Amino acid sequence: MLKLEDSAVECDGMTWLISYALRAAGVDFAVMQGYVQHQYMGLVAPHYWIEMPLGYVIDLRLRLWLGDEDEVPHGIFHPDCHEAFKYVGTRVAGLQLSEALASCLSDKRIEWVRIPRPPNQSHAYKQAISAMSAESQHGCARGVLAS
Repeated sequence: MLKLEDSAVECDGMTWLISYALRAAGVDFAVMQGYVQHQYMGLVAPHYWIEMPLGYVIDLRLRLWLGDEDEVPHGIFHPDCHEAFKYVGTRVAGLQLSEALASCLSDKRIEWVRIPRPPNQSHAYKQAISAMSAESQHGCARGVLAS
């Protein structure tokens, strides 16, 4: 999904692009709308992101607003690993893009994204989601996404 980073879209457009790719692969997820707050960096509102099983988040646009700093969450991560950033939101239906619109919004980058189709939403699948964020030496994921 990191191949989508250079797409000229903000958080809502990026969320629709990621949801298009996840939906095409048959992956469970929720589109979230709300805000992200940091004690010193401030409030980003409105903000959109993807919530995955087990509470993982996919967010490729928070750094657009708060700066390209290592401490700002980016990629796929668990919010517990970024306690200074509070994600607050509600699930929304989201926009279901057509293939043509996803291609246009991403300048055809969506065609480079490959997400393996899960066999089902079983315990094994949820374990695979957890494995996507292998623990670092500090015990939390560093925001790693598959292409």
